[in-house]
Amino acid sequence: MSTEQMSGVEDLMMGNVSENVAETDEKISDRIVAAQQKIAAIKKDEQSSQGFDNKLAALLSGVSIKILDFIIFLIDHGVPSLTILAMISLEVPEAGKICYSEFHKYIAETADFSVANLSKETEEKISLWWTFIFASNYISKTLKLNQLRTNDVFVQRISKEFSDMLKNFLVQKNEKKFDPKALKKILKTYADKVFSKNPLG
Repeated sequence: MSTEQMSGVEDLMMGNVSENVAETDEKISDRIVAAQQKIAAIKKDEQSSQGFDNKLAALLSGVSIKILDFIIFLIDHGVPSLTILAMISLEVPEAGKICYSEFHKYIAETADFSVANLSKETEEKISLWWTFIFASNYISKTLKLNQLRTNDVFVQRISKEFSDMLKNFLVQKNEKKFDPKALKKILKTYADKVFSKNPLG
């Protein structure tokens, strides 16, 4: 990755990804239990949740502390489990599999990241990530993300977490030839759209 690309990614990602502070297995277990309890305490219509609460809870022991904290944050703000699975699907493969199983029959077209000049595999993964976010948010019968658009803390946290996940993914995939400015522009377009009053407008 060139210096220009890296600086562009740094700008896109709003700074470096902070290192996780080492924690004991006991503390990690306590956090997982706390998150599972939060999921169990959510009063939802079982028919509308379709078991996604249980599927999310089953993933908690395998995610990083950073993602676990993000999940807890989303739960505390009332974000539905399927939408949470969509949001973390870029970094948590099992969450991506759950979303793909739920949506692949109904997706006519995916989010378009072609202008960013990413490799085919990377572009497909990022496109599906955003497609899952839009699809899960669209079918939600409880809370839509645009209902939280005036919550600055929520919007800023989402931006930071998405940025960190994307940066990690680009580094992991060793992307060397892409357009940071184009990627930043399309990400802003989609982010504005998901938080707009009319997310499909």
